[in-house]
Amino acid sequence: MTSQVSDTAQDLTAAMDTVNLTQALIDFEVANARVMDLTARLTQLSQDLLATRSELGLTKLRVAELEPAAAELAVIKGSAAYRAVRKLGDLRARAQKR
Repeated sequence: MTSQVSDTAQDLTAAMDTVNLTQALIDFEVANARVMDLTARLTQLSQDLLATRSELGLTKLRVAELEPAAAELAVIKGSAAYRAVRKLGDLRARAQKR
């Protein structure tokens, strides 16, 4: 009888080991899939960040190129001649509407 109990205990232990191993393999596969997904997302975000930084750098260069022109435009718009021509243009537009 002790032999049967011992055999049954060994069978149960072996069955439990099989179940535990199967569950451990399933857990590993799930964790591995998560790591691969996170790695793919991180890689994509890194590429997006690099592209955005590059775009920002190009935009800063373009702004630096346009700043002198903007300053010149501000000087022109601030001149008396520009204001006078602008007023004449406004008066002409009103006259044409009548």
